[in-house]
Amino acid sequence: MPIRTKVDRKIVLQIFEETKSGMETARRVGLHENTVYGILREHRGKCLDCANDASLGHKYCKKCLSRIRNRARDKRKNKKRLGICVQCNTQRTPLSKLYCEEHRLQHLSSSQCYKNRQRKSRGDLPTEKQRLCNIKGTHGENGVLAWQRDEGKCVICERIYGEIAIHIHHMDDNKKNNSVSNLCCLCWDCHALVTRVSKHYKPELVFNWIKQTCPSILMPPN
Repeated sequence: MPIRTKVDRKIVLQIFEETKSGMETARRVGLHENTVYGILREHRGKCLDCANDASLGHKYCKKCLSRIRNRARDKRKNKKRLGICVQCNTQRTPLSKLYCEEHRLQHLSSSQCYKNRQRKSRGDLPTEKQRLCNIKGTHGENGVLAWQRDEGKCVICERIYGEIAIHIHHMDDNKKNNSVSNLCCLCWDCHALVTRVSKHYKPELVFNWIKQTCPSILMPPN
């Protein structure tokens, strides 16, 4: 496989402005003439293949992009049909439909889902920094403040994070209302119970039935 060399495109454009010749620019820089024209097309927002206007954010026009993607897809399908790895030409492993053993392990190791499964199988929990980062991504800064206010434990049963999963609950059931006063920490069990009861069309009937038929549920443990 040929070795690719890094090209300073500013120098190529500068020399071309002086010479106005792609052949002379290629001779001075030591590149192929087609490489120089490709750099010029990209600089002017033109497709590298057909010199039409390139799609926004791409080096090719829509037609050429479609052709390139279809070619890559057909190549991948052909390798899959022949039973070889889609990233190399070695035999595909029976454990994967796409990769050889080496690339299968690389793909799994780079997959966040695989990392999460491995962490759960080992019984590990996300670090405090990871947990706060996840809360910030879903509930914003106010979610982090609510977590720190409740010290990462359920406000109902007071079980702590690590004994059971702790969720951030919206007290008014409005997922867009992420104010600190509307957020609280609930464990998985309490969160499921509160959510189901709050969505009942007459939650008072549920409580009255429990009081009449199963009062022991509401009694504090001895």
